Amino acid sequence: MSPARAAVGEDAPHPRDPFTVEQRAPHDRLPRPHHPRHRRRRRDRRRDRPAPRPRRRARPRRRPHRRLRRRDRRRDGRRAVVFDLESEDEIRSAIEGRDLYGVVNCGGWGGEIATPMDTDIAVFDKVMSINARGSLLVTKYASREMVRRGAGGAIVNVSSQASLVALSGHISYGSSKAALDNITRVSALELGGYGIRVNSVNPTVVMTPMSAWYWGRPEIEGPFLEAMPLHKWATEDDIAGPIAFLLSDDAGMISGVSLAIDGGYSSR
Repeated sequence: MSPARAAVGEDAPHPRDPFTVEQRAPHDRLPRPHHPRHRRRRRDRRRDRPAPRPRRRARPRRRPHRRLRRRDRRRDGRRAVVFDLESEDEIRSAIEGRDLYGVVNCGGWGGEIATPMDTDIAVFDKVMSINARGSLLVTKYASREMVRRGAGGAIVNVSSQASLVALSGHISYGSSKAALDNITRVSALELGGYGIRVNSVNPTVVMTPMSAWYWGRPEIEGPFLEAMPLHKWATEDDIAGPIAFLLSDDAGMISGVSLAIDGGYSSR
């Protein structure tokens, strides 16, 4: 018998024996990892943590032309078609084969602010090419598709009050819109037999960033609004409402009209 065991007795457990009750007892009194007290502590720590921020799902990259096509599609079937108003080939390829009923000729270019003495003829030609020639080409190919369908149609040309009254510096723009008004009247005469109505709207200035560079000048804005009976600029909705009306069946007996939307300016 070893001296260590003899000192504690024959049957006494060895003090370093890991399997004795005396050595295991202190560990049994500690809470185990799955003890209810441990679970409560973990639950309390979770409560004290700030709420996790929601993760944003990374969107896959798409090519620009795919984004354009997705964005231009509408739930009711409309889709934007991009083409150059100075190119007859692009206009024809964009319109041919489409089932059209309503068309709005809204493309245009202001050109320059100039008098007949100092106008740039190259700018004049470009303004006429876009505003008058381009609108005529759209009418040409759109009306063909309407005749093919045999269900009539409606075309609205966005002209200007500059075609009804003389505005300083608008020799190019006013001339192009006056030509567009005549395209409207002749088209209404020629296409009426196919059930196609053609009208134009002639709005005053819509104060947008594009027009503010000129019409927003105090020396221009003040006298112009003073001469207008309603004394205010038009909004986009002021123009869109009459266009939607002229496209609708409620305007079924209106054709060949140039509708002034100018706050009474042309009544002077």
